[in-house]
Amino acid sequence: MGTPFFDRLRRYYSSVAAVLRGQADAAAVFANPTDIGGARERLYFDFLRQHLPCACNVTLGGFLFSQDGHESRQIDVIVTSSACPQFNFHNPDGHGKSFACVDGTLAVASIKSYLDSRQIRDAIEGMASIPQHKRDFDWSRIGIENPDMDWWPLKVVYASDGVSADTLK
Repeated sequence: MGTPFFDRLRRYYSSVAAVLRGQADAAAVFANPTDIGGARERLYFDFLRQHLPCACNVTLGGFLFSQDGHESRQIDVIVTSSACPQFNFHNPDGHGKSFACVDGTLAVASIKSYLDSRQIRDAIEGMASIPQHKRDFDWSRIGIENPDMDWWPLKVVYASDGVSADTLK
């Protein structure tokens, strides 16, 4: 049995999830799929900005690059360390596109309106395009003990609706 605080925390996130689902559903009022997707990306972006530590920067995507110049495909949401340089000339109000060095990127997210086999493949291909971070840097200086973990940066696929998990598998 959970402690009272963790029960309340679970209810908190369940309530937040219900609000996010409702707002994502309301975005369907737009006729253009790009507008719907943009509205849903902004919802996830706002959620992250409200819940991540201030040592994180959250941007509405763009692309990641490596120190040897390789670039990823379009990424919907990028979370970087506050110690990472920012490239926000085209993002002065925090709602535009940006780009980041993979070495300072903590997480990326692919936002889908409806997750099915086609969309999960698209998300995975986008994540697979992320270039490898620099391996010969002393990462422990900034608190990262093992930068060679396959999941770094953390990769998230978020959808407010979709096929069942069994169907997706």
